[in-house]
This record gives sequence, structure tokens and C-alpha cells, in this order.
Amino acid sequence: MSIPSFAIFSSSEDPEIIPTLRSIITGADSEFDVQAVSTFEEGITSSADVLILFIGDDPSLELNDELEQHLKQRKVIGIGYTAAQLFEALRLEIKGGACAHYGTVAPKIKVEESELIQTPPFEGPIRPVQLSPKAMNLDHFAMHIPRYSDLLSVVDVIARAEDDENYAPIVRQGNYVLIGLVAPPEIWTPEYREL
Repeated sequence: MSIPSFAIFSSSEDPEIIPTLRSIITGADSEFDVQAVSTFEEGITSSADVLILFIGDDPSLELNDELEQHLKQRKVIGIGYTAAQLFEALRLEIKGGACAHYGTVAPKIKVEESELIQTPPFEGPIRPVQLSPKAMNLDHFAMHIPRYSDLLSVVDVIARAEDDENYAPIVRQGNYVLIGLVAPPEIWTPEYREL
């Protein structure tokens, strides 16, 4: 199996996001190719196998027809509400209009068996974010997708909120993963980094 390459774009002014994400992805394995890209367009058109978009609430990022066609051919991990809006523009079910907002407190999550993670690494719920001043002014969100939802035929739930299992902060549809836990990676807990 070949080792995937990653391109990371962040619209945040926090200079620690990209180096921390790079460190989490590579771990002790320096064979991973993880590149930072400086623009949204550069990320979408990059040759990396997986594009990571860490974009909280950035209404300036818009898709034109050409970028939309490129994005439809990508494997994308979208972190933040702007990613949910981009997925909505792609007519995916994992979209901003299907989500509820949690505000600054990230819910504990329960990782579920899914197509992406066949054996969950944790038995019980985990706390994804450490308490920190960097956790202020965040807007975590989760997709409304009850266990009986018809959407489960196309949406793979990766993690549900412990306090209300009708909501899933981490979901996947095809080649797209949406993450509604928007805390900067430097305050992710060890368990969440492992996930």
C-alpha cells in the first residue's frame, strides 16, 4: 500500500495549526508527505491524495465552477463550518444546513464502528478538547442524524455526541469527511489526536 500524501489549508491566523496538524498526521513516521498550501485554490488543485481544509467561519471562500469540479475529484477532510457550507455547495448530505451548533463547549464523543473505522479505538466516550483559553469563541457543530435516519444509507457516522446521540460531530459521505469540532489542534486531547 502506498503512503498517502496530504495538503493542508487553513484560513486561520493561528500559526500553530498547520505544524501541529502535520505533527499529528506524521507522528513518528517521517515517510508521510504533508504539505502546507497558502491558498484555498492551491489546496483544491494540488496533487496530494488528501486535502485537509481547516476553515472555521470564512465567508470569503467561494467555489467557482472550475474549483467545484476539482473538489468533486478530491478526498477531503473538512474541519469547520465553512467546510460544511462547501460540502453543501457540492450537494452533499453532510452540510451546514443539516447541523446544529454547540457553541464553545465541544461535546464528548463516542466513536462508532463505521466503514472508515471498523474497530473503534476507544470503548467509552472521549473528550476531544482540553480546557484552554484557545477554546473560547469557538463554534462547534454536529450533524443531525438519528440512528433511524434514512440518511444513514449514504452517510457514515464516525462519532456521535455523548449528550445527544441524534447528533454526530464527525461524519463521512463518500470521499468527504466533515468534522464539527473546530478547536485548534494544539488543544486536542491525546485520544482525539489518536482518532
